[in-house]
Amino acid sequence: MAITQSLFGVDYHIPETRNRSWGPTVTAALLNLMKAEDASAVSPDNSLVLPNTTSTMTASSTLTKTRTWHQLAATGGPVTLSTVTAIADGSTVGEVLVLSGTNSVDTVTIPDGANTELNGLWTAGERDVLVLVWNGTDWFELWRNY
Repeated sequence: MAITQSLFGVDYHIPETRNRSWGPTVTAALLNLMKAEDASAVSPDNSLVLPNTTSTMTASSTLTKTRTWHQLAATGGPVTLSTVTAIADGSTVGEVLVLSGTNSVDTVTIPDGANTELNGLWTAGERDVLVLVWNGTDWFELWRNY
């Protein structure tokens, strides 16, 4: 007996077991989908790879997501992004954005309530990380490392 599981509009027939995990069939389908969408998203050993870029920000500017992971930098001292729109709208509900800091002096601060739903403002210093998801209205905080 098999159960049918739909994933991204495709039905997969999975042998029914007591463990209703995704299993190798759906995992393989998901990896193939990720490879088709962005060849750099999955390494040859099927590890997730986050395409990244360094974004040098200025005071009151707005970050526009161009990659999954933005390493934030500032020059000439700390900066705070726009208090109205710190991060431009995402394109798809569920889209993930990873931000990290690159410097403990030239930091980048992202305010709460600026197209963001954070647990208070976040300052990107060296080795600081913030993970956000686009909910269709705001970039919603999922996790930070401090």
